[in-house]
Amino acid sequence: MLFRSIPIIACAKRGNEVQVEELLRMKHKVDRCDTMGNSSLMWAAAGGHLDTCKVLVRWKANIDLQNKAGDTALHKSTWKNHSHVVQYLLGLGANRDLVNSEGKQALDLAKVKATRSLLMPPIEFDDDDFDEEDSEYSDDSD
Repeated sequence: MLFRSIPIIACAKRGNEVQVEELLRMKHKVDRCDTMGNSSLMWAAAGGHLDTCKVLVRWKANIDLQNKAGDTALHKSTWKNHSHVVQYLLGLGANRDLVNSEGKQALDLAKVKATRSLLMPPIEFDDDDFDEEDSEYSDDSD
């Protein structure tokens, strides 16, 4: 089988956001995938190409699309230690709980402390967790 390059994916891999945008204007599909199910956003994220990611998202790329191995753009950028892309995708609401075919979340792939800390689930507090009367900081002597 002859491998044929998909133009939008080839440009996303190289981080060429200008050509990606031009191809999208020419009606190329933003979520077009290669034979392994990797989208342009996944390739841009894996390459750390934040500006290309932003163009693709502006054109409504699916940030939680999973490839044949179950990986998302968040998995790819985490594995490649591109914390700036990880932070961007999380800011857009990327689902940090999605697991790939190996049962791994993006957090499980984080090798760098900075990236790991971005992926840690936020700590949630209930109102019952804090009792103002018991606090050493509640001083009524003012």
